Amino acid sequence: MTIVLSASPNSIWVKETGNLDQSVITATVLSTSGNPMGNETSVRFIIRNGPQGGERLAPATAGREWESNAIRTVSGAAKATLQSGTKSGTVEIQAYLADRPEITSRTTDVVIRSGPPYIWIDPANKNKVVPHITLASDLLNLRGWDHVSRFNLSVYVGDKYNNPVEEGTAVYLTTTGGIVTTDIRTNAAGEGGVVLTTANPRPYLKPMDFTALSPHTIPNPNDAGLMLPITVPDFEYSQVFNSLGDRRENDGMAYVLATTHGKDQNGNDAIVYCTHALIFSGPILQLRATASTAQIAPGQSAGIIIEVYDINGNPPASGSSLTVSTNAGELAESNLMPSAEHYGYGSTRYATSLLNTLDPAKDKATTAVVTVRLESPNGATSSSVQIQLTL
Repeated sequence: MTIVLSASPNSIWVKETGNLDQSVITATVLSTSGNPMGNETSVRFIIRNGPQGGERLAPATAGREWESNAIRTVSGAAKATLQSGTKSGTVEIQAYLADRPEITSRTTDVVIRSGPPYIWIDPANKNKVVPHITLASDLLNLRGWDHVSRFNLSVYVGDKYNNPVEEGTAVYLTTTGGIVTTDIRTNAAGEGGVVLTTANPRPYLKPMDFTALSPHTIPNPNDAGLMLPITVPDFEYSQVFNSLGDRRENDGMAYVLATTHGKDQNGNDAIVYCTHALIFSGPILQLRATASTAQIAPGQSAGIIIEVYDINGNPPASGSSLTVSTNAGELAESNLMPSAEHYGYGSTRYATSLLNTLDPAKDKATTAVVTVRLESPNGATSSSVQIQLTL
């Protein structure tokens, strides 16, 4: 005897997505002459391999959802149902005779496909969401206000159960500054890549073109009458005026919006979205070092605060270095900025300290000149502060 196994359909979707989530598995038992065995045999179905996301066979053996009950053939055929779980992947199913388990079929495959992009939306506040989409970039701060640079953006999209969405899912992008490819397609891992160029338009809080997108005029993709609640950082602590005429938020930060069509927690059509912020850094406006005290005795330290920011109040670009040196005493830290891959958005304030290391028995009082040097894609500049080292 032989068993011929088939599945209809041979691809289904993860459960609770509104798509088909079951497949009928049919085992046809043939005699040695190739004819169906009628109603004479019982067959069991078993899942040999799968994504282990709760997929199961029905009717199932109690406590063994991966194996069916013994099912009597009707006109030579026995049927069971594969029900999908929460994970996408390929399920391998095999059938065997209940009373002669050595007689088995070849495995048949059923592909469980991932669901659509997913977003949870708070019914009481549509701006409060948990989207299964993420935008990321290789760097967060480049010289882009007055120079054309390129950010490499990546998008990651998942379904309700955190599976990668299907290959070819379209994601649409727009930005409040620069130029970005308007749409990309995900690969089999739910990922896609695109480049944002820091060309015009510049990212202003209040663009001169009132029709242009700005951080405060990005509509909620699921409610056009509701703006996204974006607060732009004030990196330099309200030292620089912005295009709104105040000092609270900074120009020079572009917001990228990524959207795709998907489903919400109720299975309704929804736009799945997220935003990502990037700094278009410009020429340096301020580099200043300030000491906490004008003189220190041996063994005492003076704190040194360094402020550095561009014409919009934003930190210098990734790839900058900020070093401190002195002609007397000892500095606690001399290299203050992290490397480009660990830079993030950067900072506008750094700190170190100077220790008076003079020996009263052999040294003379002196003036320590602490020099701060910035080497940056934004430009090079320096500043210094003097501290009296007494005995």
